[in-house]
Amino acid sequence: MASKSNLSVVIDIGTSKIVALAGERNELGKLEIRGISKVLSKGIRRGVVYNIEEAANCIEQVLTRLESQLDEEIVKVNVAYAGQHMKTIDYQDSRFTSEEGVVSKFDIDHLYNEAKRVELEQHYEIVQVIPTYYEIDGEVIEQNPVGITGREIIANYKLVIISDEYLANLHR
Repeated sequence: MASKSNLSVVIDIGTSKIVALAGERNELGKLEIRGISKVLSKGIRRGVVYNIEEAANCIEQVLTRLESQLDEEIVKVNVAYAGQHMKTIDYQDSRFTSEEGVVSKFDIDHLYNEAKRVELEQHYEIVQVIPTYYEIDGEVIEQNPVGITGREIIANYKLVIISDEYLANLHR
């Protein structure tokens, strides 16, 4: 099965079922669902993978079913996974703008990379950094602030963190 399109595939790993969904953007930019597959979960209790082999078999089964619907190979999958071992924390950082008082991509990238390097409690890792909003000289900006005039940028993020042990199980 050769890849023919630019598929987006997400798999939701839950305690009772595992669901995979595939879609792609049409010419109008809207997401069209091309396939959906689900199986009963095994090896997962209360959002925690306790039997890696059983969970992996279920994931393989749901993706194989989805591929057969699509008649296309799935090469990349995004995972939606929640449980007691995951947390979100708020993080805020600031800096003064470079480039003569205009917010640049460098400024935003620098703040984002600093958020990715935050020291966490022992045995936790950041799995996602989500920008929530920015403040430029005290004014709240909810979109990308690149190009806005101002001196001080305050970036606010949600950091999604997970324990090392559970992250290792997910990778397996």
